[in-house]
Amino acid sequence: MANVNLNPTSDIVSLWIPSAVASHYTLIDEGMSRPVTTDYVYADAIGLVDTYGFTFADNGEDILSLQMRIYAGGALPGCYNVKLKVSDGVNDYIAGTVNPSEGSFKEGNATMYTNPFTGAPWTWAELESGIYKFSIESALGDGTNQVQVATMALLIVTEVPSGNQGIRDGLINIR
Repeated sequence: MANVNLNPTSDIVSLWIPSAVASHYTLIDEGMSRPVTTDYVYADAIGLVDTYGFTFADNGEDILSLQMRIYAGGALPGCYNVKLKVSDGVNDYIAGTVNPSEGSFKEGNATMYTNPFTGAPWTWAELESGIYKFSIESALGDGTNQVQVATMALLIVTEVPSGNQGIRDGLINIR
């Protein structure tokens, strides 16, 4: 199995507030290293969405899972939660929610073994089609009107060699 780590490559919707004059995706593209907290996007209200574009490239391998990952923190007690959301253009699916701690940052992730809209395993063709959009959304947490900061957001595609069903739901199946 191999992981393909994908940083955002464009902005689609930009409602979070940037820490500097820049494209939002460039402020959260630190990748897997422990992200720095000097450039970021932040939300100061509930329901703000940042949606990012990703560049997908099919390399011929089957997809075992798709993981959304974020590194987020709050400056005050009761900071907002962050929803990890995928959309098919009609419906939204909340893949996971991160509840950071006051004054510190927390890594959160949500792993999807199947496409939540089809129930079938993810495919590169689906991802490359551009139909699916990946977002972060500020949500009510333990308090209200508190700033939420995000410094890293990425997708991790876990692949299995072509011809293998892979490990799904704890079972190993070989074609």
